[in-house]
Amino acid sequence: MNGFVRQYFPKKCNFATITEQEIEFVMERLNNRPRIRLGFKSLYQEFFNHLPAVALCS
Repeated sequence: MNGFVRQYFPKKCNFATITEQEIEFVMERLNNRPRIRLGFKSLYQEFFNHLPAVALCS
C-alpha cells in the first residue's frame, strides 16, 4: 500500500502540507482501485460484500 500512496505523495513530500481534501481524494482512489488478488474487485467492494455475513455472525 505504501507504494500506491507514494504515487500520489512522493518521497521527501512534507506530509504536514497535505490538505484533508487531498487525503480524502487519495483514500477514495486507493479504496476503489481494482485489485488482481481480489478478482479485479476493489477493497471497497470486497469489504461491503462481506459486511452482511459478518453482521449475521454477531
